Amino acid sequence: RGAEALGRLATLFELLGRSDAASPGAAIRRVVESHYAEYATRSFTNADVRKEDLEHLAAYAERWGSSREFLAELALFEGLAAENVVGASAPDDKLVLSTIHQAKGLEWPITFVLWLVDGRFPTAQSMRVAAELEEERRMFYVATTRAADELYLCYPTIEHGKDGPATLMRPSRFLLEIDAPPAVFERWQISEEPEGSGG
Repeated sequence: RGAEALGRLATLFELLGRSDAASPGAAIRRVVESHYAEYATRSFTNADVRKEDLEHLAAYAERWGSSREFLAELALFEGLAAENVVGASAPDDKLVLSTIHQAKGLEWPITFVLWLVDGRFPTAQSMRVAAELEEERRMFYVATTRAADELYLCYPTIEHGKDGPATLMRPSRFLLEIDAPPAVFERWQISEEPEGSGG
């Protein structure tokens, strides 16, 4: 069994070595599917959460054109750490950053849901597959029900590319599906001050 595992690992390294210019997201998924998924299921009680986190990492990595660029970007981050997400227990609790999957079953007084634009949430891939789009719609419901008192649904109007031009963003279709009366739903929009206006 050990020899078989080593053989599979060697094959994986060979494939990854040949695809340096390929999508880093695809490379992460290849590692998970060919090696890590089985290992996680066998070794951890929270294997599903771990695999979901890696899928989110793969989706994030797709913003870069190659694995080399993605790793170079990661090298700029220092002191990254993670811990299990827990619900708020006191008014002065610190800010909690969480994926939607990790937040299932938890609740906070104030919740912000970020990056609600088509192509991010829902992802570009899920917008092409009806079943995946419905799953993301379900996750949007999970996200919006984490707030006990106040819920903020946030989206950028413009994304400034790392090396390219700025892109005008389209609000998530999930936002457009919200049917709530003005008494419980209020829209805020930040208006940019013209250059040279002073103040």
